[in-house]
Amino acid sequence: MRERVKYLLFYFFFWVVAFAVQKPLFMLFQWEKSLDYPVADWLRVVWHGLVMDFSTSGYMTVAPLLLLLVSCFVKPGAWLGKGIVWYTRVMLLLAVVAFVADNMLYPYWNFKLDSTPLFFLATPKDAAASGTAAEYVLAAVMLVVEYALYLKSFGWMHGRFFNEPAASAPLAAVPVLLMGGLMFVCIRGSVTVSTMNVGFVYFSDQMFLNHSAVNPVWNLLASLSKGNDFGKQYRYMDGEEAHKIYDGLVEKKSSPADTLLLRQKRPNIVLFVLESFGSNMVECAGGEKGLTPNLDSLANDGVFFSNFYSNSFRTDRGLCAILSAYPGQPVTSLMKYPNKSQNVPTLPGRLQKEGYDLKFYYGGDENFTNMKSYLLHAGFEKRVCDHDFPQNEMSS
Repeated sequence: MRERVKYLLFYFFFWVVAFAVQKPLFMLFQWEKSLDYPVADWLRVVWHGLVMDFSTSGYMTVAPLLLLLVSCFVKPGAWLGKGIVWYTRVMLLLAVVAFVADNMLYPYWNFKLDSTPLFFLATPKDAAASGTAAEYVLAAVMLVVEYALYLKSFGWMHGRFFNEPAASAPLAAVPVLLMGGLMFVCIRGSVTVSTMNVGFVYFSDQMFLNHSAVNPVWNLLASLSKGNDFGKQYRYMDGEEAHKIYDGLVEKKSSPADTLLLRQKRPNIVLFVLESFGSNMVECAGGEKGLTPNLDSLANDGVFFSNFYSNSFRTDRGLCAILSAYPGQPVTSLMKYPNKSQNVPTLPGRLQKEGYDLKFYYGGDENFTNMKSYLLHAGFEKRVCDHDFPQNEMSS
């Protein structure tokens, strides 16, 4: 009974170590960007990346866990050990290919490995022309050396800790299933509302350090799961007709250049983002009387946009619309694609360049739907969220 659980633990941590080792190797390969960072930052990359390494290792451990679970009810034999060994050999090969591709492509693309390279498989000759012969030789050497070292390490671990069960043991299924529960938590990344995303490992205002902490295997799998063609969902009419309607909506007259809405040139700026707060609750917008006296006062004293509509229906869409002027999408969100969200302009980023000190307050988990990665890109180094409050207040 114990042998199965012990082996699963060692198998899981074999993958954790394999993934953790890749982070300093990735930074060494990008030496032009990484050598200026102190050792402390290198260690922080490994530390903050562990949660995603745990998640990816959980995925890798699922198949051996299922094989060991079957062995609790079916008489074990040579198939058990061979099955785990061959599965791991294949997974290691795929993982090493991802590591090497990530190292080679990052200097060109400046984002972590995702499904993008797969788009170029249709024209392999054109894709191959982008690299040099020396780079392909280096990639091949890295692939062979890393794969050989990982195979050697796994062979040592497997030979030392795998003991083929002598017989089936139904009771042994209980601890194996408990291990499955732990693997599920690792894969999910937390027991809160947030599931694993790249925001979990982002920790710095230096995007290279954040990228270094991302597990390329996890990032590739995540991007493959989001590989939908959204372009077809946004064409409701002919382009010429759409332009005609749009031209009729746009105000042709421009305001005089000297028109100012502000009373001072450098005001303190506070943006309140209220969710599920409809106009029917605001008197100045035609809603119930007396519910929002302070908002009504601000509207009467300032500039009130009375013909303004909600941009979307979820937090991740709304924030990108407000802070990046990016229209909300019906079935997805810019925030869920860090490789894209880090390349759009932001209002906070512009204010930061003007010398403003930025701070973001959020009553929930900042890791929710990749929010943390977007906020860091936007310039919010200082953030206050659920873990900054007492435990007894975090549920409301």
